[in-house]
Amino acid sequence: MRRAICREASSQHDAQTLASLSLSRDPGPQDLAPFGTALAIRPLDTDVLAARREVVLANRRARKAAKPAYVNTDASWRAGLAGLAYVGALGTRIELVACADNHVGEYLALLMAMEDAEACLAGRVAFRMDSQTVVNLQSGRSRQFERPRDQVKRLLARHPEWTLLLVEGSRNRIADQLSRRPFKQADVSADALTVSTRWHGE
Repeated sequence: MRRAICREASSQHDAQTLASLSLSRDPGPQDLAPFGTALAIRPLDTDVLAARREVVLANRRARKAAKPAYVNTDASWRAGLAGLAYVGALGTRIELVACADNHVGEYLALLMAMEDAEACLAGRVAFRMDSQTVVNLQSGRSRQFERPRDQVKRLLARHPEWTLLLVEGSRNRIADQLSRRPFKQADVSADALTVSTRWHGE
């Protein structure tokens, strides 16, 4: 009986204390003492913090891995020459090669990016370009057309996590500008150009 009376008195005291705090001022240390409340937040155990940090980092890595690395490719063709370029997760690269037409140039630009991606990138890669012919892996009459297309197919078969994406020209503007740069740097011609590349046609 005495214990019940003490608990009731204690509850009434706590209620009166809370009422006085809410009506008068912000609580201070002397007010919180009756509740046995800690006056400072204790830091988490270092092992707990380390475990939480690992979980956070793992989640971040998972979200990052779920997103593909993007690489934009393009080619500009002029009188037997093609400026090839890519830009994106691989950085930037520009080359000038001899080829049959602009479609061959588009394939060569993609192939250049894919072979560099195989050496430098892991996981999902999305290659973006504005050539519907290349995205659909269409063929042409020229033998130069067939060789890079077949190489692209082999690389896609080897890396099923890779994708080809068709984008509007406005979304591929940087790669387009880069592919035009070789023609602005010098007056070149197919006869004067010496090409050393595995994609050069026979």
